[in-house]
Amino acid sequence: MGSKNDDLGQIDGVGGATSVTSKVAVVSPSARPDVDVDYTFVQVAVGHETIDLSGNCGNMCSGVGPFAIQEGLVVPPPGAHSLDVRILNTNTNRCIIETVELDGYGQVREAGSHFIPGVKSPGSEIKVAFLDPAGSVTGKLFPSGRRIDQIIVDGEELEIPSFTVDATLIDAANPFVVVDARTLPPSVRDTAPGTSISLRVAEAIRQRGAVLMGLASDLEDASRTRGTPKIAYVSPPDHKSPDPNALAIKVLAYSMGKPHPTLQLTGGVCLASATVLEGTYTESTINDR
Repeated sequence: MGSKNDDLGQIDGVGGATSVTSKVAVVSPSARPDVDVDYTFVQVAVGHETIDLSGNCGNMCSGVGPFAIQEGLVVPPPGAHSLDVRILNTNTNRCIIETVELDGYGQVREAGSHFIPGVKSPGSEIKVAFLDPAGSVTGKLFPSGRRIDQIIVDGEELEIPSFTVDATLIDAANPFVVVDARTLPPSVRDTAPGTSISLRVAEAIRQRGAVLMGLASDLEDASRTRGTPKIAYVSPPDHKSPDPNALAIKVLAYSMGKPHPTLQLTGGVCLASATVLEGTYTESTINDR
């Protein structure tokens, strides 16, 4: 991927110098009779010769089904126009079913008319269904035992006043620290997400969330695993609307210490789960629209 010699630019590789492109999916036939292929996700650090195997990646996962068909690991029946590929993510020991469109001749149909937000050109649709995603890493949907936690951050090391944020610590497809953006300190709310102070505050919250979720024994331990848990700030839309199709929430996610350009697929699973479970911050935000 290009992280040899701690190269931040990943010049000698295909990593792209961003955490969202510096990823590897390892795919093989599965020994389980109810699974087609095993898939292991590897997050390759940018600028460091390290890898992280602690969680799953939904965006990488969406390419596993087409890859398995193209490589002959899964053979579609003659004349099929779609196929369900059963995938075991070895990082979380959870199963995923991907529905992949075919051309009727055993090949993946790449062209199509399906759009997803943020992508200008259409393509064939890939449906990703996470089976039993709760407790994917921690074994519990709410690892702290609460649906809203108060995370206290000592601001001395950040050179800002100490503060407390409200957050839902949830593990569905991946562990996430979902923060009420309105409780962030003013120095962060009014600052671009990629500035030094914004990045340091996000990491400080994430590390404390990791300890509360039982994913790390202390803050130093949490700092060594940047990929899990992930963190996202959630806030209500700027303007309320009675339209049920109107914007419901705003989300800013981080990936490996940097702002994510969109939203992790597993983050979408966590947010969707939280919105239908009473007592979470996200659920109350949706119902207060």
